[in-house]
Amino acid sequence: MPSFSNLDQASGLTEFNKYLETRSYIDGYKPSAADSSLLTSIHAAVDASKYPHVARWLSHITSFSPAQRALWGGVAVAASSASAKPPAAAPAKKAAAADSDDDFGMSSDDDDEAEAIIARKAAEHAAKKAATGKAKPVAKSSVILFVKPEDAETDMNELAAKIKSEVVMDSLQWGDYELIPIAYGIKKLRIICVIEDDKIQLDDLTEAIEEFEEVQSVDIDAFNKL
Repeated sequence: MPSFSNLDQASGLTEFNKYLETRSYIDGYKPSAADSSLLTSIHAAVDASKYPHVARWLSHITSFSPAQRALWGGVAVAASSASAKPPAAAPAKKAAAADSDDDFGMSSDDDDEAEAIIARKAAEHAAKKAATGKAKPVAKSSVILFVKPEDAETDMNELAAKIKSEVVMDSLQWGDYELIPIAYGIKKLRIICVIEDDKIQLDDLTEAIEEFEEVQSVDIDAFNKL
């Protein structure tokens, strides 16, 4: 029976994950004391995206109650003492069971293997679902706006402060601004902001600024995904 160590480190988990690529249990086709004993040396929060087979095995083994896992230890002890000479009737009973299995074309080992494959597939599906269920990153964009005033008398610094303090939306962050000369003493405001794409529409943002009486129009100078 294989042994594993350093299961609280990446090296140990990588080796254990590779071992479980083609196996459902540590030893054989049924859960045993080998499986329950490893639960004490492995962390419950295994990263399913890095170690999918370990996560699948862990999910499956912990689905059994402590009372059920305790029975595996009894099975393991009985198996390890198999070197003791069995009763004389035991071989005949085993042979009779084998003959019965042959009648149906499938042995008990075949049944165990089929159950193990089904259990492994179910656990792999659960681990994959858990890995893909992680929260997706929030989509954000950087936007540069040009704000044109009604006339040359407009104090553009005051207008910039007014926009940043009064145009408030969920997931809107105002950044730096600068004044750019246009003509005849008129300057336009170039201001940067960051928005969350799913929460803010650019039309709503520009319309909110154009409601100020000092503003003639608002244009989008640049739009970049972050």
